Amino acid sequence: MAPSEAAQSKPCLRRLENGLIDVTPTGDYIAITERNSTQSPLLRLPAEIRNIIFEYVVSGHTIRMISERGTSCWPLAKRHRFSLARVSRQTYNETALLTYTGNTLLFMYPDGIEILTTPSSSLNRMLIRNIGVIGSGTGIWPEPWVIPLLNTYFPYLTKMDIQPVGQLNAETRSFIESLGGTVHVHIREVTDHEDWLEMWMRCAD
Repeated sequence: MAPSEAAQSKPCLRRLENGLIDVTPTGDYIAITERNSTQSPLLRLPAEIRNIIFEYVVSGHTIRMISERGTSCWPLAKRHRFSLARVSRQTYNETALLTYTGNTLLFMYPDGIEILTTPSSSLNRMLIRNIGVIGSGTGIWPEPWVIPLLNTYFPYLTKMDIQPVGQLNAETRSFIESLGGTVHVHIREVTDHEDWLEMWMRCAD
């Protein structure tokens, strides 16, 4: 059987104003999309129920950003949690935003933040609501001045999870929390240095 024209065609990638891919069906894909919406046990559910399912599956997780060398410092046992967006055009449309708005992006390196601070990622940054930054191992990091800077990188941020290595005194903790402005700053000290050091060494290999 010869491949369909839809399978052979490679249309240019179109993007919406919010930076997501425009997956509006065209050509042969229109019939496929319509069939999926009526025959799929999941996609034919009422939108309210689908949204509850999608939010349960896709949101509420911590996405650990990889290091600048493209390797991960953490075990990756749950690689396929966000594969739902790749199942069909409809699931992409209904879950793609949740990846940004419903999860926490955790960085270990200051360099990791650069992944999302390039001009090409400016639209995606506007969707991010929660981020986390973990200590670097050279005293307390992030430095307090970084917090207002992150607010400018992520203008719609609502929560920032700061994980310094070691304990902060009450004065330093209060000062860091005050820098968040309208953003809720949550501080969680990394006190298990042995486990943290093992993770850091994996990143340094």
